[in-house]
Amino acid sequence: MEEAAVKNRVTRMQMVPASLLKQHPKNWRQHPVGQRNALRAGLARIGFADALIAREDEHGDLILIDGHLRAEEMGDTDVPVIVVDLTEAEADELLLTLDPISAMAEANKDQLLSLLEETTITEGPLADLLDQLRIESNAFALPDLERGQGPSATPTAADNPAAEGAAVTSVRGYMLILTEKSFPEFIGLETKLRRHLGTSNVADTVLAALRRVYAEMPPDEDSR
Repeated sequence: MEEAAVKNRVTRMQMVPASLLKQHPKNWRQHPVGQRNALRAGLARIGFADALIAREDEHGDLILIDGHLRAEEMGDTDVPVIVVDLTEAEADELLLTLDPISAMAEANKDQLLSLLEETTITEGPLADLLDQLRIESNAFALPDLERGQGPSATPTAADNPAAEGAAVTSVRGYMLILTEKSFPEFIGLETKLRRHLGTSNVADTVLAALRRVYAEMPPDEDSR
């Protein structure tokens, strides 16, 4: 039995002032501040590399199906729009299923880690977005231990120039045992703190954070 041909519902692609696009009255997606800031950062860094989707109603107006936030952000600027010949009911179905189908994709952690390690995005809303991606995908590298920088690693002359030529007599360390639930949160917070504090490994990040908290403690707490 032959498979049915997939219908092409795209009629054209055109540049349209974003302000002329009508928001779908049944749009169920809300756009928090974090998403809006990440979108602005992405547009500033890369620009438009995708198109909005809209259907043309009986009055010739373009009703958005996908791209509501981008349309809000762009004002009167021309944006690329894919126009489809869907009925109102079909547009509702696409509105309901487009994002959830995309969200069903699973992460290839090796490839994701490779991309994360190669990115030059290190600060701002996009960096926060990538941190959240690491947490949600459980995609964490172990750069400290792999590169010999962890709390249990043996110090080298590069780590401590004053110790060059001296034998290492002892290594002290703590083992931090985290639950499956707390591990992603810890890594996400540590990654952000590392960037904020300018540290290069988990041990230095934790120590620097403890020093800051200790310095801010009231004197009466310090004496306990």
